[in-house]
Amino acid sequence: MLKRPFGNTEEQLSILGFGGIMAMDTDPSQANQLVNTAVSRGINYFDTAEGYKGGRSEEAIGEALHGVRDQVFLASKVQSMPDTTRLELMKALEGSLRRLRTDHVDVYFNHAVNDVERLKNDEWYEFARLAKAQGKLRFTGMSGHSGRLGECLDYVITNDSVDVVLVAYNFGQDPGFLQ
Repeated sequence: MLKRPFGNTEEQLSILGFGGIMAMDTDPSQANQLVNTAVSRGINYFDTAEGYKGGRSEEAIGEALHGVRDQVFLASKVQSMPDTTRLELMKALEGSLRRLRTDHVDVYFNHAVNDVERLKNDEWYEFARLAKAQGKLRFTGMSGHSGRLGECLDYVITNDSVDVVLVAYNFGQDPGFLQ
């Protein structure tokens, strides 16, 4: 499996990733088989979110990664709004860690960002600093796929405020991006 540099992390990740959304409605034995097949084929990027089926995606991924967690780069996501507090973010991260059956995530995304005000929340950055210091996350990111995506990307790039950016491949989903 080919690997490429991942954002500003210096990690080398497989060009194909495993989206946790695939495991949401899969029974545990099938999810385990899917994950084992992916890992055996060299896929080392696994991506999920607390919001995917109310955390069930994280639970399925966490169970399926048992015994191979140290071989993969694990990403999860949370929606941090302009008024979300660092305590709320820490509680969300701890819930994700519990569901994922791990003590840390490799990258934690501020998910589905479509408003620059969400990126200006100082509480997110203080939360990230604390969670990194506690070893609960290694890197932070921003994900987005609609509405004012270009403006949000400009903000995080200009301010060098995240390690990783995850965007939709099809920018046609965001007509404002190309203007």
